[in-house]
Amino acid sequence: MVGAPAVDMLCNSGGSGPTVETLEGVTSAFRMGAKEEEGEEEKKEEGEEKKEEGGEEKKEEGGMKCFPGEAIVQTQTRGAVNLASVQPGDHVLVEDGGALSFAPMLSFLHETREKGGEYIELVHEQGRVRMTANHIVFVNGPNGRSDKPAGKVQLGEQLVAVVEGATQTSTVLEINYKSAVMGMYAPLTHTGTIVVDGVVASNYALPDLSMKLPHSLAHFVLLPVRIYHALGLHNVMQVLCKLPGGSDLLSCSASSQYHPYIDVIYKKLGIQQLLKFV
Repeated sequence: MVGAPAVDMLCNSGGSGPTVETLEGVTSAFRMGAKEEEGEEEKKEEGEEKKEEGGEEKKEEGGMKCFPGEAIVQTQTRGAVNLASVQPGDHVLVEDGGALSFAPMLSFLHETREKGGEYIELVHEQGRVRMTANHIVFVNGPNGRSDKPAGKVQLGEQLVAVVEGATQTSTVLEINYKSAVMGMYAPLTHTGTIVVDGVVASNYALPDLSMKLPHSLAHFVLLPVRIYHALGLHNVMQVLCKLPGGSDLLSCSASSQYHPYIDVIYKKLGIQQLLKFV
């Protein structure tokens, strides 16, 4: 505390009263105490700033991710391949209203080729499926099919597996936590679904595991992106971005891990704040 040494000096100066030397010592003590307190305040502020920065980084890392690159998808021309090797335009196995078919992958909603990223491995009767905890997967229950984030799937629940060209239920037997080695990817298709590791899953993920985001609502929110690709506007954009100055004018930079639409509604508009009221 500021002044504590000074008070001690005054109280122990004896009955004759403080001398000039004592008063100078008191002044010096006050100054030293003030400097120590200022130093403590600065360290406290720096610690709080680092804590806030670390929290923001952690939040960013735990944002919208999806499937690890080593997860398997079925393509029409190459058969079973790692998701990391799939490119927009490749036809992948999807499910729509119970029917299986091949549909073009339109784009990636999220894509990072960097090693790392935690995901959940749901081991079930027919195999295993890998995805991040906030990714939406379909389950069968007493009231029919529903959807929930993989992180909330429990042992004994039934996933929708694809076996010999048809869908069937498969009970979850084990839940493991692992780290990706081939990046993280979130493919987008017209149906909003994709068969990954032999299990029907959504294209979408929750911004935060504590929020509620039904697959149907996420599919509706991404309607503009599907229309954009259906009209071939993405091809027009690619041409414009290659023109002199087009990249800067149209924000064509590929540095973001997110699709431009996701980048706007998630990072700039903060749609995750609105989902708190769902």
